[in-house]
Amino acid sequence: TTYAATAAGPIGGSLEFEDNFDPQPPLNPREPQDNRLPDSDNYLAALEKRLDRLKHNPSVLQQLADRREACMRSLLTGAVTLRSDEELALDEPVVNSELLRFIQPVQALSQAEIVRLVQHDQLQQEADEELLEESREGEESGTESSTSR
Repeated sequence: TTYAATAAGPIGGSLEFEDNFDPQPPLNPREPQDNRLPDSDNYLAALEKRLDRLKHNPSVLQQLADRREACMRSLLTGAVTLRSDEELALDEPVVNSELLRFIQPVQALSQAEIVRLVQHDQLQQEADEELLEESREGEESGTESSTSR
């Protein structure tokens, strides 16, 4: 990837790379292209040996089965604790990781910034109900005037 000037000279001519970064054709076109690293066979052999040890070790399998049963038991019998509005500690700081703050700088600083304060806007609901009633009244008055003729 060296940089060389053409025959026109370094100042007046165009500059080109000696290597155009095209892949080199295989020496034997009948052999399949293999992009594996030279030590990949050793790495695969080591991984297969580890997998065999895990498969044939009954204590590992038993530990995994016990862990699964414990998780299922806790999900089925665990008490769910719902926090009411009075129990919320709104001044409690929110713990954000440095990475998360770097990725998204605008983060909540306290629980009060996360809690959804108004789930249902009462004024909006009342306005929607009034519009619905007015549209119903308009439809009813429109049908009465057309039938009275």
